[in-house]
Amino acid sequence: EQEWLNYYAVIVLVRLQELLDRYRQNGVESWRVEKCRRFLLSFSEKSFYELMMNPEYPGREYFSLPKFIWRNRHHPGQLKAMLAMFVRGWAPERLPGSLYQGLRTAKRGVWKLFGRG
Repeated sequence: EQEWLNYYAVIVLVRLQELLDRYRQNGVESWRVEKCRRFLLSFSEKSFYELMMNPEYPGREYFSLPKFIWRNRHHPGQLKAMLAMFVRGWAPERLPGSLYQGLRTAKRGVWKLFGRG
């Protein structure tokens, strides 16, 4: 098995996103970059879920959720689906009370950001 396969989620969620940023910096039209970004998001859900659910995932230290959301802000439907999949798969009600309340408040803020709240 190839060693880089262990880093698949980081490659998809971080490095390819950085590559698209670099294309934009070098003069590629925004609509072309966003079209590629939308395509990239279309097969990133499983990688996102794996990376978020496993704190020991190799290369996880390179992933930043706020940066990921900012880079993909032009695709709110896909972002919302990815975040919803993560929240459904994770059992936040197992957290201590104050952390759980904080997460619920943050979740409402995320839905407002994407026009649901």
